[in-house]
Amino acid sequence: MDTLVRFADPEGRRYHPSSKVWFDGKSSCWSGKEAFTFKKGVWHYGGAVWAQSGAAWSAAEGAQPELVSCDSDPAFAAHAREYAATATTSSTAGTTVTAASGPEPQKADIKTGCKKYFPSVGQMLTVPCGD
Repeated sequence: MDTLVRFADPEGRRYHPSSKVWFDGKSSCWSGKEAFTFKKGVWHYGGAVWAQSGAAWSAAEGAQPELVSCDSDPAFAAHAREYAATATTSSTAGTTVTAASGPEPQKADIKTGCKKYFPSVGQMLTVPCGD
């Protein structure tokens, strides 16, 4: 029985413990007071199950994390931009559809530039540097 707590899943969803930001593997990020964990094939936010219902993610009970800009965490910013670039234009029956861009998201005031190895993800990630 797999009882390990992980911070990533096979779908590309990941949690960055230093910045407390969870990335959906596509283009959205959430942050809150509780930690996100991946246990036994299920995501949790704190003690509640964190699941997708339609296009929205939410905790089954209790406090909800807030949707934040993925640019607030450099580890996820590049992935979100890459996904947005592939989703911006698509061809449907000869018609080109272009997504409208909204206002620039606000970036969190996080000093970055330091790297740390996260065995649960299997790679080095950019983390906030100590003062």
